[in-house]
Amino acid sequence: MTVYNRLQKVAAVLVGTTLFVSGSFKLMDPVGTGLIVDEYWMLFHLGFMSPASQVVGLILSLTEALLGVALVTGLFRKTVRIAAASLVGFFTLITAVLAILNPVMDCGCFGEALHLSHTVSLLKNLVLLALCAIFLFPKVEAPSRKPRYLAAGLITAAVLFGTVWSLLYLPVEDYTEFAPGVELTAAQEFDADELPEPAFFYEKDGKTQSFRLSETEMAEQEGWTYVDVDSLARPAIPVHDQIVDLSFLDREDRPADTLAARGPVMIVSVYDTPRMKEGQWKEAAAFLRDAAEAGYRPILLVDATLEDLDGRLGVLPAADGTFLRSCSYQADRRKLLALNRDNSGATYFADGMLVIKWARRALPDKEKLGSVLRESPVECMMVSSTHGRVALHGYFLYALAIALLL
Repeated sequence: MTVYNRLQKVAAVLVGTTLFVSGSFKLMDPVGTGLIVDEYWMLFHLGFMSPASQVVGLILSLTEALLGVALVTGLFRKTVRIAAASLVGFFTLITAVLAILNPVMDCGCFGEALHLSHTVSLLKNLVLLALCAIFLFPKVEAPSRKPRYLAAGLITAAVLFGTVWSLLYLPVEDYTEFAPGVELTAAQEFDADELPEPAFFYEKDGKTQSFRLSETEMAEQEGWTYVDVDSLARPAIPVHDQIVDLSFLDREDRPADTLAARGPVMIVSVYDTPRMKEGQWKEAAAFLRDAAEAGYRPILLVDATLEDLDGRLGVLPAADGTFLRSCSYQADRRKLLALNRDNSGATYFADGMLVIKWARRALPDKEKLGSVLRESPVECMMVSSTHGRVALHGYFLYALAIALLL
């Protein structure tokens, strides 16, 4: 094997690894990938394709990941290399358009996991295109090596399993703005009238006395000398490095954001109201009722108007319909998609901090809800986040081990 043959092999592995990682991140968040594709439809004035966004995103991402697997393992070498180079060329053209037009959107190269500027994304694709040129041209014959079908099959099985899991449940790692640990804007707001006034300390003739802010000017005129201010008299407002806004309206079109920022709150979010079936509404009612009995404030957030929701709830038993109407609020669809990727999934907030999310198929029962409520919110959040992170790292380490050892 010549030096150039080795260079071609390295180039194929680098391109294959990038395609595999990029495709995997997008496959692990099918809903987010659909949103990215939808933005491209809008950019190119193809809005009528929006209903197919998630399917198209899944097909492209799966193609990308499997081409990466085939490149690394040496399957169907000639065909795969041409296909991979064509795909990279297509991505390069798209990112070139983004770099020229500079729209307010993300390229989506790595889904929500990594955000690149349009220029950086274009440069990344140009480098990949150059690597593709190395393993395509000139054609230098190298000693044939048996394709690693077993390795390719095992990695492909992991890709498919991860894709199905993400379609049925939630992404193993949350890269949205509503990741566990963030705090709501409403939790940072305080009523200034409820805060105690700071005390200003002045000294005169060996005596120290405190004054209110409105009295300090008079104190100075009377010969008092400023010494200090009791900053502890005004409680510090907590500051979080990740603060997000979750706005929703009640039936009078009044902001009700603060309801999600006080005490334990359980939110069921529905970002696609027309797709909800009668059985799903019943499940949501039963779950929220269990949550209320366990000590949570139940909230149902929908993307439809509450008048439209009332009509859809009319098919439910009176008790379920009345209960859901009593805790329903209207919110922005994009916010609900970011809050929970599963339509009618549940999200637990503790004093405005997002603790944990559940898919509709994995909602906890009343006993589990009580157990979660008794745990420390921070500890619960850390455990949940760690499980997802370990699963994601395990997936990539598994693929790497198979690629190296088999």
